Amino acid sequence: MKVLVKLTKYLPEQVGDEKIKLYLLKREELGWRIENKRRSKHVLDRLLAYANNAVITNMAENAYIFAEAEIPGMKAFVGEGGFKDVETILLPLPRPVNKVRIVRIKEGEKTETIHEYEPPAEMWGYESKITIAPEIEYDLIIIDTPEGPRPLFPDELKIPIRKTMKKRGKRKRRKSKKAGRALKKKRKRKSRRKK
Repeated sequence: MKVLVKLTKYLPEQVGDEKIKLYLLKREELGWRIENKRRSKHVLDRLLAYANNAVITNMAENAYIFAEAEIPGMKAFVGEGGFKDVETILLPLPRPVNKVRIVRIKEGEKTETIHEYEPPAEMWGYESKITIAPEIEYDLIIIDTPEGPRPLFPDELKIPIRKTMKKRGKRKRRKSKKAGRALKKKRKRKSRRKK
């Protein structure tokens, strides 16, 4: 059976105007390749292995690499990478961005678009850093994609960095004095019985 592996690279690029600046991604197709797959009971595991192998062999600094491995009726998707200025997640997977709107909520459920930015053609959203002019008061940012709008609230613009914990070595367990005494008594009893 043949497996089709598709590779895509996304490079971060800062775009914006005087009121909003953000990082979006420029998409670059790295190509397709066909690999012969051995028959296996674990087809999905095999597809994930092909996709993961393709990502690892094509890793690049300051970029995202995504690989899709597919056979008729099944597809596996794997991605890796990043860049240092990431502060938030715009979309769960890379998607084209049509518009970015800064919105203020009025009384009730009515909204007012304060500013609208239309990025250059073929820009994709995934992880980003958004900077908004300090004089603008807003309640949320809406990222318009072909799949629909994605709202971002001000507290989502900077996701806190998780601290990594250092693993400590295992501690040796100390036997209590009582446990030691009990073992000594058992040994004495066994030795008396043998005599």
